[in-house]
Amino acid sequence: MNLRHRLIRLAHSNPEMRPHLLPLLKAAREERGSGGLIFSYTHGFSIRTTPTDPPYNQTYEGLILRDSGPVKPYKAALKVIQEHRDEIERMKKPYDVILFVDEKVKALVGKTPSWHQYYMPD
Repeated sequence: MNLRHRLIRLAHSNPEMRPHLLPLLKAAREERGSGGLIFSYTHGFSIRTTPTDPPYNQTYEGLILRDSGPVKPYKAALKVIQEHRDEIERMKKPYDVILFVDEKVKALVGKTPSWHQYYMPD
C-alpha cells in the first residue's frame, strides 16, 4: 500500500482530519509513463510497477527521498530526472531507470543517490 492509499484510509477513518489530509492528496500526483511504469514527482521521485502477477499482485517501488543520503547526489538526481523526463518515462523496467539516473548522477557529482527499493506485498 503506497502513501496515497494510506492517506485515503486515514481520511476515511478520521473525518475530523480530512481538512488537513485532502490538500496532501490533491498535491500528490502520479503519472503513467508510456513504458508502463508509474512515476510520482510529489516529494522527491518514485517509480512503481503496475501489479502484473495475480493473485499476489506484487509491485516494485523505488524512491529517492530527501531525508536520507547526501544532498548533492539527491539534487543532481532530481536535475537529471527533470532534464531527461521524456526519456525516463519511456523506459519499461524500473532497473533501467535507476541505472540511467545513477550513471548520470555519478558522472556529475561522483556519487549515486540513495534509493529506497522494495517489493509489495512481501
